[in-house]
Amino acid sequence: MNQADASRVLAVVSEEIERAAFGLSSWADVTLRLTEGFPGSACVILSEDLVTKTLRHSEAANIEKEHMDTYAQHFAFRNPWVKVWDFLPDGACAVSERDFPVKLIENTEYYNDFVRRVPNFEASTGISLSTEPCTTFRIPLHYSKEFAERYDPWAEWTLSRLKGVLRRTANGIITREDQNNLQIAGAALANRASDLAIVVNSEMKIIEANKAAVSALVRSEVMW
Repeated sequence: MNQADASRVLAVVSEEIERAAFGLSSWADVTLRLTEGFPGSACVILSEDLVTKTLRHSEAANIEKEHMDTYAQHFAFRNPWVKVWDFLPDGACAVSERDFPVKLIENTEYYNDFVRRVPNFEASTGISLSTEPCTTFRIPLHYSKEFAERYDPWAEWTLSRLKGVLRRTANGIITREDQNNLQIAGAALANRASDLAIVVNSEMKIIEANKAAVSALVRSEVMW
């Protein structure tokens, strides 16, 4: 890989991010463009709520769904690589083989029960942004250790230059998630029109209630 290759990847991925922000593409397509630019790699996009320890959204390319399900259900907040960003400024890139080599986590549950089972995953370069006070938006690009020397500098060069477009657009992933939640809530209430129905989010805050529930809340007939 060289400067010209990296510049082409940057242009293609930047355009895909802009398209995703306007609903003309998807964040899944962004992961695909990154892996196409770095053949043999796997890419993940993650939106994480650090307060509730919830993986709010994820997209992946070249990673089997079963592995992503395992990550979401168990490993998202047991990933020792995430701690590297605690010591870096917001928007910085982390390069695993430079900042926290895989050999340092080889005795962990995360490595033995997850990393070893995912092809082309032992090395990575990623960027992390704060999109809300307690929400992070991360894009790690993973690849085999054998590719690290060739990919590390150019992956960091590319991801670091995506920071601007990501800051402008990353909140779109959360906005669309909130819109989807409202649509689901509306459908749930419509199906229970004759019953008292309240829909809450992951923080147990009310996001929607039908007329029967609102009346009951006003009359303090429902404890909240």
